[in-house]
Amino acid sequence: MFKGLTYCFTILFILLLVNLSLNARFAADDYYFLYLNMNYGPVGGTIFQYMDFSGRWLCHFISLLALNLSGFRFFLPAYFVFTFAMLYLILSSLFYKIYTYYDIDENDFNSDLPPLLLLASFILCSFSVGENWFWFISVSTYIWSISFSLLLVNLYINNKKRFYKPALIIFSSLYIGSASESYALLMIIFSILYIIFKIRTEGIETFKSDPKQKTLITSLILIFISFLISTLSPGTFHRNDLLPSLSLLQKSEVLIKSFAKIFIQYLPSKLFLFILFGVPWIRFGFYIQEITSMTTKNVLKNIGLTMLFTILAILISLLPTVFILGEMGPARALSMITLIMTAATAITFTLFGMMIRTESEIIKITSVSFFLLITYLFFVNIKEYSVTSLYAKLYDERTARINELKNANFTGIAELPPLPPSGMLYNAELSIDTSYFVNQHWKKGLDLKYNVVLAE
Repeated sequence: MFKGLTYCFTILFILLLVNLSLNARFAADDYYFLYLNMNYGPVGGTIFQYMDFSGRWLCHFISLLALNLSGFRFFLPAYFVFTFAMLYLILSSLFYKIYTYYDIDENDFNSDLPPLLLLASFILCSFSVGENWFWFISVSTYIWSISFSLLLVNLYINNKKRFYKPALIIFSSLYIGSASESYALLMIIFSILYIIFKIRTEGIETFKSDPKQKTLITSLILIFISFLISTLSPGTFHRNDLLPSLSLLQKSEVLIKSFAKIFIQYLPSKLFLFILFGVPWIRFGFYIQEITSMTTKNVLKNIGLTMLFTILAILISLLPTVFILGEMGPARALSMITLIMTAATAITFTLFGMMIRTESEIIKITSVSFFLLITYLFFVNIKEYSVTSLYAKLYDERTARINELKNANFTGIAELPPLPPSGMLYNAELSIDTSYFVNQHWKKGLDLKYNVVLAE
């Protein structure tokens, strides 16, 4: 029964991702990058951005390079599916190592399930799903940065020598350093804290003699170099000049308010989903309890430590965004917190599973949880298919009308009807103001000789 439920969960989750990917469309900054690629090419567009507004050099170059395929009808769906597949494979590789280490029988808890659960929780519990997952430039900046961070973790714990390993370490590290200043700082902070922890617990000589630490140090240095190349660019200085100038005390106040806002506003709205996706991990904990030989007292202690480290990790994650932007930042910048909560929930419920001694209870609890997950995904699929299909249809009609006016050499102001709700897809709607940045991005990206506005 349990396997049948997990298969249903997997099918519904994949159907949801495919549907959303097929109905996703370019939005806001995507059009600006289409303009850069069309007028300057990948190299020229990267240099233009580096000098004008943002120094995210490697990330922007890869994004502009990918946009050379944007004329392909299924470019965006393929891009998003590739992103999901990449993240799944990285997570799957990490869990394969865990299964091997603990010698877990896949008949008890299939090894394909943990990465799927994490990915589903990460996507569906995001504070603003559309901004994180179905917006081209947001995915290439934030989600790919997280993916490459997890890849570095994978490479760090992998003792096997592979000819491609150095290249992956170099590329991943440089990409992280160039994709997002706040995410790069987080990786630097967490890496330094981990190094300090390893040295304090094992000693400096043991640390230096471990070949794995060379991978860690190399990654840290490359991320820092890439981060400096990005933050010291003229474009970054120009962008920072546009941000509010706050004192250290004011930024500290913003940090405290942002931290409180996470627990007062954001987490309560997603708490039920976190729990719903967390309960199946009880089964995972049950089947590794004999291997870990952990007493109930130690399990409770680890649950407390997990909660403490989660709070500290969230606070640390807010630091770069608040101190760089002088505010909490957009929802997509909080995806690292969603990832932290996803991991913390999985660990916490795994620990709870270690305290249960009766297999029949485990089977009942996890079967009910998967039934609820399937029910939830079933209704989400129906809703999103209806909402996003209509959105995509009217979006395509809008772009067809825009191109029709373009081909007719129209030179006035085109008033366009508003798009319907976009569900879990990201939609940056036009404004009634022709100078609004979204309107200007559409104009530049579609190479229009006229202005577009939202009809009043």
